[in-house]
Amino acid sequence: MSECRRKFFISANTVLSKCKSACEMVKLKLLESHCLPLLTYAADSGCIDNNSLSMFNTCWNSIYRRIFGYFRWESVRNVMACLNKLNINYLVNLRRVLFIKKMFVNVPNNATLMGILKTYILNNEFQTVLNKFEIDFSASISRIYDKFHSHFVSLSL
Repeated sequence: MSECRRKFFISANTVLSKCKSACEMVKLKLLESHCLPLLTYAADSGCIDNNSLSMFNTCWNSIYRRIFGYFRWESVRNVMACLNKLNINYLVNLRRVLFIKKMFVNVPNNATLMGILKTYILNNEFQTVLNKFEIDFSASISRIYDKFHSHFVSLSL
């Protein structure tokens, strides 16, 4: 995980050094496009533990601080909420739920794969995420997305 973190910061510093005169939103969009995937790669699979996820969240928050001129001890949660963005913890949980939702909807008539998906959906960890964000798994993808955003914003303000 430290190698992933190192590559993220190398990439972020390179992007930020090349666009010093750009506005904050352009910098953020470039970093979301080119650097954020380095932190979230394979996060949908659930192979990233909570400690690593917390470390990646800290990395991403430091980028917001750098772009918008915040100090290390200041929270950037309100900035993220105002920009309609999610922190890494919310983003990864959202991506996991949407991944399983899309798999469940688009899976061919494969009984083995359906059995695996149903087992995963009934898993305690997955159910905890659904309950935390008050998500009905049968809801539409846009409704699930809105639930994550509204939960994040409600904790930020």
